[in-house]
Order: sequence, then structure tokens, then C-alpha cells
Amino acid sequence: MANYPGTQNTDDNLYLAVNNLSTVLTDDPLAAGATTVNVSDASNFPSVGILTIDLEAIHYTGKTATSFTGCTRGFDGTTDVQHDVGATVFHDIPAAHHNVLKDEIKAVTDDLRDLFTADLNDAVTPAVTATDAKERLDHLVTQLKEITGETDWKTAPATTLSLIDSVKSALDDADTPAATATDIKDRLDQIVSQLKAITGETNWYDTPDNTIAALETDKAEDSAVVHLTGAETIGGIKTFSDQADFDSGLQTGSTIISDTDNTDDLGSDSIAFKDLYLKGDVKVGSTTAIDLAGSGAVSIRGSNTNDSAAAGYVGEIIESYASATNFPATSTYGDLTSISLTAGDWLVSIVGYANFPAAITEVRVGISSNSGNSATGLVAGDNFASPRRTYSANDREALAINSFHVQLSGSTTYYYKYYAQYASTAPTLAGRITAQRIR
Repeated sequence: MANYPGTQNTDDNLYLAVNNLSTVLTDDPLAAGATTVNVSDASNFPSVGILTIDLEAIHYTGKTATSFTGCTRGFDGTTDVQHDVGATVFHDIPAAHHNVLKDEIKAVTDDLRDLFTADLNDAVTPAVTATDAKERLDHLVTQLKEITGETDWKTAPATTLSLIDSVKSALDDADTPAATATDIKDRLDQIVSQLKAITGETNWYDTPDNTIAALETDKAEDSAVVHLTGAETIGGIKTFSDQADFDSGLQTGSTIISDTDNTDDLGSDSIAFKDLYLKGDVKVGSTTAIDLAGSGAVSIRGSNTNDSAAAGYVGEIIESYASATNFPATSTYGDLTSISLTAGDWLVSIVGYANFPAAITEVRVGISSNSGNSATGLVAGDNFASPRRTYSANDREALAINSFHVQLSGSTTYYYKYYAQYASTAPTLAGRITAQRIR
């Protein structure tokens, strides 16, 4: 059976012929069914071929210098038998060689006959590969029919390439674009007219001053800057991520908040600024809240109400007061009272009034995030104070530490620490710890 046209023929399946080629069998003996034939010299034999020993044909698929491997015994209708050492091994042209060539020649001629005598099929879908030359021609005529638009590939097309050649002439970029066109030239005229309109150039083929890609880049950069030169009303949620320029001032009836976590969870009626540059005063209603009129100075209006700033806002106050309380056991630190602060910058202060009913040798106060009998974190002159003197019975002392700065990344409790050294009767302390948010 022929390989053509499904498989490319090679020397291996058509067999090479070599004149006067033989060698000597070295197997003693070569047993029937053996698939390797050992010889004195196989170097001049083809890599694939047919041997004959006595009346048996043997097909081999590989060889070494002194053997043939991958042997098929009793090939081409001969009989697989044993052979004696010293037998001559020939490279002959057996019937199989002739029949293979015959089948391949017949397959080629049959294909050529179909190619020139059978009608071509212009309904076959063109593909990358084809099974034979006839199918490839079917592909080509189908494509011809598609290109010409005719119902049959043999029909002369209504429009020839001469019309297509007309597009080589100058295009008319003054032709108004339309939904339809009379021919290819007319359609191209419409396209170049639109190109000229898009670029703004005097003709369609000049390089434009700018490209759409560059304009998109400019648009992305310019989107960060909002210019409002007249009276403008902005409704809904608007986020200006970089810079906003309000030449006529900005008036809002919405809440202005800070979107610090960039989640855009601003609620239904609010405005967020990340960077806000002000040229004039900031007003709340008709009252100036931030005065920028001075030469480089900024005046911020304070509250005229009797409440502190809301939680989380600058100016928030957190405090705790303890009435007169006995000091802990002598030479022991205790916690008079405490406050819990959330993340932010705070100034923490303490003030106290100590009463000594009996003599004492030392009194100490401090601000610390460590509770209980612990002096950890107390630094003299910073968050720790001690008069370092003795007191007589019925003496009194005012104690204070002002503006100890703490920076917190999370909620932290701060304690009013107090300590005294005494012999018997415990002194007392009344005091307050206060924290003010500064950022």
C-alpha cells in the first residue's frame, strides 16, 4: 500500500540499492526467528533495507558495524529458516523493492489523473493542510469564489482588479463620510476624510501633532486637576485625588471628611480631600473658620460651645479624676487612676494634691502604660517627678507633670503612677490624668 499522499516517502521505505554488496554470516548458526543477524562487516549496507540469505528475505531497520537489528524474518513471502555460519549475506533487489515503487508510482499517477479530469469543488472550506493535490485545488477555487463574490469559481467576476488599481490614485479627503459607498475608491475617500477631521490637519496624510495614545496620557494626567472657573454645582460624591482649582471659591453643604484608608466609603453626602490648597479663607456658614488673610500666618477659629471635640478629632479631651486615696504600701508603686487612648498623637498631663498625716521620706508620681507595682518606662524630667525631700506630719504638696507626648498606633491605657516611702500612716493623693489629642 502506497504512502503517498499521506506520508512523505524516504530512502528507508523506498529502499536504497547498492551493486555487488555482500558479507558473511558469523552466527553459528543463525536460528530461525532471531531478530539480530551478526556478520563480518555491515558498514557498507544501507541503514534500513532487505537482506537475503539462501532463499530467505530478511527486512532490517537498524545496523551496527557487524550486525543488522530489528529484523523481520521470512519477509516478502519467504520462509524463516536456520542458516549456517559462513553463509553469504546479500543485499539484493527482491520483489518487495519493485512492488513498493510500483505502488508509489501508481498513487502519484492516480492523483494526477483526478487532478486534471475531475471537476473541482468550490464548496470545500480552505484549510492549512490538505490530504492530496485535488483537495488543495478545491481549497484554492473556493477561495477564488469568495474573493470574486461569484456563485461559481469559473464565472468571470463583475469587477476586475482594474477597479482596485484605481485606489492608487489620489484620494479625496473632502468626500463626506456616508453609510454607503459606490465602490472601494469612494469608501476610501470617505475614510481619509474622516481621518483628516479626527487629526485636525489640512490633509489626511500629514503626521498629526498629537496621537490618541498621547491624548489618553494627557487625559489621565489632567484628570487629577479640576478647574472650575465659574459658578459650578457638583452633585453627589466627588473625589479629587490630587489637585482642585476653584477660582470662584468653594461652597459645600456636605460634610467634608478624610478618606484616610482609601476605601471611598464616604457615605451618601460628603466630600473628601487628600491634598487641598487654599487661596482664601475657609468659612463655616458665614463665619470664618480659617483666616488666611495674614502675611504667611494662619488663624484657626476655636469653638464657641462648651463641649470638647468629638472622638478622633484634634482637640479631643480624655480625663479621669480620683478623690483622695491612700498611697499603696510603702515603697510600692500603684495606679491612682487611668485613661484609655486610641491611635494618634496625644499630650498627657497629671496634677495632684498630696496630704501627709505623718512624716514621709519620699513621694513620686508619673505617667506610664505599665500598671501595678512597676517603674518601667518612667524617666525623670519626662514622665516622672519626685521632690526628693522629706515631709513632716500634716505637710501638703502639689504635684504635676505637663504635656508628656505619646504617639500611638493602637489603643493604649495610661496610668497615673504614685509612690511614697513612709513608716506607718499612709499619705493620701487626689489627682487627675488628662490627655488632649493633637493629631
